[in-house]
Amino acid sequence: MSEVASTHNLLCSQVSIWFKLFKEGGLEALKPKKKGRPSKVSKISKKNARKMLKKESDEMEALKQELRQVKMERDILKKSLTLFGPSKPKIKR
Repeated sequence: MSEVASTHNLLCSQVSIWFKLFKEGGLEALKPKKKGRPSKVSKISKKNARKMLKKESDEMEALKQELRQVKMERDILKKSLTLFGPSKPKIKR
């Protein structure tokens, strides 16, 4: 093992760990494994979250457009009041 380690410029302890893993589990034991905590959100949930986010974004854009329209109408009405004056109801006698 020390010859292999020195030939490939590795530590002897690392080569012995790999050898032990190979004896216990074969070639599968030497393959890299995923590390870290598994994701709590599944791929399906992520897709649903993206769809909901897109839907909310579209709804927000529609509301912004509607608000712009209402503000424009308000401004037009304000301008018409200044030009034509408030309408006074006719009093019947």
